[in-house]
Amino acid sequence: MRRGFICVAGIALDKKQHVRPVLRSGNLTTSLLSRNRGPFDIGNVVKLGRIIHQPDSPHTEDYLFEPSQCVIKGVAQSEDFWEILEKASKTRLEEIFGEELQHVGQSVYGTSPGYGQASLGCLKLPEKPSLYIETGRPGKSQVRLRFTDGELRVNAGITDIRLYEIENFSPKEEIIGEIKAQIKASAAIILSLGLSRPFASSPQFDPVNWLQVNNIHFRENPVWQLGKI
Repeated sequence: MRRGFICVAGIALDKKQHVRPVLRSGNLTTSLLSRNRGPFDIGNVVKLGRIIHQPDSPHTEDYLFEPSQCVIKGVAQSEDFWEILEKASKTRLEEIFGEELQHVGQSVYGTSPGYGQASLGCLKLPEKPSLYIETGRPGKSQVRLRFTDGELRVNAGITDIRLYEIENFSPKEEIIGEIKAQIKASAAIILSLGLSRPFASSPQFDPVNWLQVNNIHFRENPVWQLGKI
């Protein structure tokens, strides 16, 4: 997202449903990260307090919450966290996002605004993905991932904040090198995926909810926290 802001998602432990906490107005800020004494990090168990469901297709998982009511209950054990990810995972993108997920171009996928059954999901990969940095204008470099579900071949941007510098959101090249090594060595990889809010890649095109990779999870160390980097 834009500098200073984040998006957060998790899985409700009681109903095993994906949840995206959102504010009534504005976006979540990096002050809510655990490294800044906030509640959110990979694997944190957080009680959100009073929440109000506010679905807006395809973002059917949105819930209004009040950050001051959040309570950290602990950090999930690696085995427990991986089990939750496995139970939430699908093997095909269509199982997660439905038939509304469409090919936009050059291995890029998304949905039209207002359409879609879900905007969050976990995908168990059948083969190794490929991680790389796409360089653009200064300050616009992006970490991207090429992967397949066995049917669709996808090239998506990665929004995992663990791979970017908090100060300027530039890619952390050393961490990315470590992730590449883990991809080669890992026995199993699960991706947390999401659909962005609608925006147009350029003025001549219609807005799209773009498919993106929110997090990469490895069987060997699924609870890899930003607060410990």
